[in-house]
Amino acid sequence: MIDRISVVMPTYNAMPFVREAVQSILTQSYEALELVIVNQRATDGTDEYLDSLADPRVRVIHRHRAGIGEALHVALQEARYDWVARMDADDIALPRRLEREVAFLQGNPQYALVSCAFGYLGGSGRRLKATHVQPLRSAPDYDPTVDPMILDQGMLFRRAAVIAVGGYRDIIPGAGVEGLDLCLRLHEASYRLASIPDVLMLNRILPGGNTAANFIKQRVGWKYARACSAARREGRPAPPAEEFLRAHWPRGWERLTVEGQRQFRLAGASWGADRRLESAARLALSVLLRPGYTAGKFRIYFSNTGRSGVK
Repeated sequence: MIDRISVVMPTYNAMPFVREAVQSILTQSYEALELVIVNQRATDGTDEYLDSLADPRVRVIHRHRAGIGEALHVALQEARYDWVARMDADDIALPRRLEREVAFLQGNPQYALVSCAFGYLGGSGRRLKATHVQPLRSAPDYDPTVDPMILDQGMLFRRAAVIAVGGYRDIIPGAGVEGLDLCLRLHEASYRLASIPDVLMLNRILPGGNTAANFIKQRVGWKYARACSAARREGRPAPPAEEFLRAHWPRGWERLTVEGQRQFRLAGASWGADRRLESAARLALSVLLRPGYTAGKFRIYFSNTGRSGVK
């Protein structure tokens, strides 16, 4: 039975969005929770905001700046309860997120982890039309060796299972692959993972966000995480990270096609921030580099449903 949840959130220069992120957790329909925030000393007022929080369910741990994997590992060690939910400082958890994930896990106790589908939110609070339900080969089972990455910040998992496989790590700092690395190690240890089609999170995309800035590095990083997993399964040493990145970094036409995808994502982020001309310019570049990809994705992203409209 899941009777308490620790929600863990790393932060660094997270204003102004951290306010909405925190409140979206503290106003969950599932109220039996603590919110453990590991704040990597900020310069934008995040420290002062976090220190002003009076809700007794919130614990703030101030630390030096390090990788997100290290911050999450600290939060995991500090968590008091057996089940832990991930949260990012610029996203929004819809009000019944934890309630629905708990209901799934209690009805399906064979799983050690569940994530969810999500919508997209711009920097201005504009909610984009798109929702993303991850295509899984054997839904709701998630196999990280063959399925696309599920939403890391939407995950709820058994703390003991994650600690047993070594917790969160930064295998490539700044690449944003710590979630896939964790899921691969859980899968190797025969834990069952799942993702449900309920849209329970709003994932904020920002023109200057980490995902956009490290778009290519993250994709090569996903390849690296899977290569390391394959090596572990076969009893081989993991490939050196720097060598792998150099060998697999896209070049030539492949680099241009990946850039087309990156520009499309940036166009969506600019649109969500109400930067229409910038969005149009990035969209035009995406059409030039990846016309088929852009045409297929256009309707999904560029018909908005207004402001966040959290329900």
